[in-house]
Amino acid sequence: MIQHDRKDRGSALVMAVFVLALLTAMGAALLFYSENEKKMGEASIKPKQAFYYAEAGLEHARRALWLVNRAEDFDDDLQAATGGTFADPIGFDPSTIAPIYDSQDNVIGFSGYGNDTPLVSLRKFENGWYGAFMSNDHGETRTNSVDTDNRVILAGVGVGPDRSFEVVEAVIDLDPFLPEMPPAAIFMLGPTPAFGSATSKAKSYIGNDCGTAGGDYYPVVGTIGPAAEANAESGAHPNPNWATGPYSSPGDAISDMSASPVPGMSDTTYSINTEWTSCEGMKDMIEGMRRVADYNCADGTRLASPSCPADVSNPQHIYFGEGDLEVMWPVPHAGVLVVTGELVLGGDIDFKGLILVVGEGRLRFNGAGTGINAGSLIIADIAGPDGVYGNSDDCTGPNDGFGVGVYDERGGGNAGTVYCSTVLDIVEQAHPYAIEQFRQH
Repeated sequence: MIQHDRKDRGSALVMAVFVLALLTAMGAALLFYSENEKKMGEASIKPKQAFYYAEAGLEHARRALWLVNRAEDFDDDLQAATGGTFADPIGFDPSTIAPIYDSQDNVIGFSGYGNDTPLVSLRKFENGWYGAFMSNDHGETRTNSVDTDNRVILAGVGVGPDRSFEVVEAVIDLDPFLPEMPPAAIFMLGPTPAFGSATSKAKSYIGNDCGTAGGDYYPVVGTIGPAAEANAESGAHPNPNWATGPYSSPGDAISDMSASPVPGMSDTTYSINTEWTSCEGMKDMIEGMRRVADYNCADGTRLASPSCPADVSNPQHIYFGEGDLEVMWPVPHAGVLVVTGELVLGGDIDFKGLILVVGEGRLRFNGAGTGINAGSLIIADIAGPDGVYGNSDDCTGPNDGFGVGVYDERGGGNAGTVYCSTVLDIVEQAHPYAIEQFRQH
C-alpha cells in the first residue's frame, strides 16, 4: 500500500512538472507575442509621427511665406531660397535630403539642399523635429529660381523617434483662399434667411459700389433662390435708405444671386460661384481660415480688447472668433473677421473688410451709433440641427445642410452697410495660399 502511494505521488509530480513546463512555454509564447505586437505597433507609429512632423513643417512654411509675401509674386522668395542670387539654382531635392544627428541621436540639421536657405529652419517639436524648404514647381523645373506662373513647391521635412524620416510636398499658388466673392453688401445663405432690417430712417443700405452713384451697383442683400429672396424681403423695413443704382426699395435691392441676370445688378453677365452653395465646402473654408488666422479669440470675448488684444488696424489680418464674439471697442477695424458663433457688432463700430458669420450664423447689432460696415457681410448657418458648430451634425440640416442665418439690425442710430469692392481687393491679400497638389515621398 505504501508502495502504491509512492507511485501515485511520483506520477502526480511528473504531471505537475509537465503542466508547469507547458504553462511556462505558453507564457513565454504569449510574452513573445505581446512584445512582438508592441514592437510592430511602435514600428508603425513612428513613421506616422515623422509624417505628422513633416506636415507641421509644411503648414509652418505656408504660413511663414504668406506672412512675408502675401499677394506678391514668388520671385524674391525663390531668390532668397537660393541664398540670394537668381544665377544660383535651387539645391533642395527630396531624394537627397537627410537629417544629420549628433552622438545623442538629436537632429542638428539637414543635408542635401546645397547652399539653399531653409524657409523654416530646424525646429524641435515634442519628441521630433521639422524644417521646410521652397523650390519652383515642376512645370518650370524645381531648380529654377525665376517664377512666371505664381506656383511653387513647399516641402516639409519631419524626423520622428528612432530616426524615422518623412518628406511631404505641396504645390501652392496665388489663387485666393476664398471663392470669388458674391457681390452683395449682405449675402445670406440658406433657403429661409432671417433678415431683420432697422426701422430708423437714418440707416443706409447701399449696393452702389463704395457708395458712389453712377458706377456699378449690386444687391444690398443677396440670397440663393427666389424663396430665400422672398423670406428676406419679409423682414425688411422700408424706412431706412435703400440704394442700388436706380433702385431704392427693399423689393429691388434684395435679390436672388442665383438668378440670371441677377435683379438689381449692373453686371448682367454675373454668375455666382457654386462653391458658396456647398455646406461642406463652407466648413472646409472656415476651418482652413481658423488654422491661418493672425488672431484667435476665445468664445465670449471681445475683439481688440484686453480679452483679445488683436491689431485690428491691419486690413490684411484675419481675426477668428471661436464661438460668440463681440466687436464693441471704439476704434476703426479692418481686415477679415470670421465668427463661428454669434457676432455682436456695436452700433458705432466702423469695419472695413470682409465679415464671415459662418457656423451658427447669427449677426446682431447692439446699440445706436454711426458706424459704417464697408466691404461685405456673409452669413450662413451650417451648425446642423443642434445649432452648435463644430460637432458631427454640422451640415446635416434638411436644406442641403444649411439652417437659418440671422441678420438682426432692428436698433436705432445712423449706422450703414455699404458694398465696396476696393476694400475687398485689399483684404484679398489676407487669404492664404491654396494647396493645389500634395504628395508624400
